[in-house]
Amino acid sequence: MISVVVCTYNRGERLLKCLEAFAKIQTQYIWEMIVVDNHSSDDTLALLNNFSKQASYSIKSVCEKKQGLGNARNRGVMSAKYDVIAMTDDDCYPAIDYIDSIAASLEKHDKKDTNLGFIGGRVELYDKRDLPVTIQTHPHHQYFNKRRVVVPGHIHGANLIFKKQAIVDNGFFDPLFGSGAMFPCEDIDLMASCLESGLSGVYDPTIVVFHDHGRRTKEELIKLETSYDLGRGAFLYKHIICKRELRKQYFLYWCKESLKMKFKGLKNEIAAAVKYARQIK
Repeated sequence: MISVVVCTYNRGERLLKCLEAFAKIQTQYIWEMIVVDNHSSDDTLALLNNFSKQASYSIKSVCEKKQGLGNARNRGVMSAKYDVIAMTDDDCYPAIDYIDSIAASLEKHDKKDTNLGFIGGRVELYDKRDLPVTIQTHPHHQYFNKRRVVVPGHIHGANLIFKKQAIVDNGFFDPLFGSGAMFPCEDIDLMASCLESGLSGVYDPTIVVFHDHGRRTKEELIKLETSYDLGRGAFLYKHIICKRELRKQYFLYWCKESLKMKFKGLKNEIAAAVKYARQIK
């Protein structure tokens, strides 16, 4: 039994397309949909209420007034009644076997590893006119053993499944992280915490969503890359300074990657690290 959490903020029309795509899912498994409205000011609530009245599947609507995807996802987790939390974005559309693929992946990998904490799935580009970014199309399984460094890009938050207990045991999503908050990277941060605590993870390409992100210009790409720089800087600072388990490994990774980066990107990372340090003090 699976709880699907979709968070949204002022994107009513996009959310509607996402919910319509979920109506096409074919499965015999029990599942629920939880939509977290991150205090939208547009017509999101009206569209959601109208859709819910005629929806062919269970939809629970909850509100999170504190801005940021980390906060919104935490609200979704706390509202979920099932032990498996599948998360995607309001501009993503699941394959029709999405629920079945999650169930099959859990059954398969739970048999191999009783410490499994999370699974990431494939993220395909929905509209070929969009830039090939914010996707993960690797065709093969990848395994993330406990006490291992995991970095942004390996698994995307647009297609991410957690054991609910793994989220609870690792302190939920950091409220400073996530779109709409100070830094992105709420997804990779929690995955890193799971691995540091002794859990494991896997990337499974059989679980598929299609990302309708709409970015097509150079300006949009630069803005996205800058946000990634900021998220990465705060994330790495946290797991070097605030965490103890893998600080050496994350420090060496940051040093190695810094040598490959453009000055502007590294500057953004350092600025975000300083800003995160000030926030937690």
